[in-house]
Amino acid sequence: MNRHLFQGTVPYYARYRVPYPQALLSQVCEQAQLTGSGRLLDLGCGTGELAVRLSPRFQDVIAVDPDAEMLAAAQQKARDQQVTNIQWLHQSAERFSAEPDSFELVTIGAAFHWMDRPVMAPRIRSWLQPQQPLVIMGYTSIWSGN
Repeated sequence: MNRHLFQGTVPYYARYRVPYPQALLSQVCEQAQLTGSGRLLDLGCGTGELAVRLSPRFQDVIAVDPDAEMLAAAQQKARDQQVTNIQWLHQSAERFSAEPDSFELVTIGAAFHWMDRPVMAPRIRSWLQPQQPLVIMGYTSIWSGN
């Protein structure tokens, strides 16, 4: 991925990106049967859209993104909404590692197409607790794009 692709666009991206519908997020939480005490991993978190909005459903959230400007916008969003249970990591999804069965939910919002999908899919599966989902959201097919 071009590490400078979003350079200079972050304020616009943060302000004008269409949010995911609340009904969709509610459905994800219901179907995942979240306990409220688990951990969320949000890969390619960008401006924190999913991490911040889902954070009340988790004890801990880890949000990962390779773009420092995106993470700064995400951290500001979390501060503005008084969200304090998110750990922000400035790195690519491919560089992230975790123990097996560490997460109750893994989310990727409009970012899976930027990742090395054949590498990431089995790694993510190992990080998830048994029977818990990987949720990939986007505006087009998750298998298209570069």
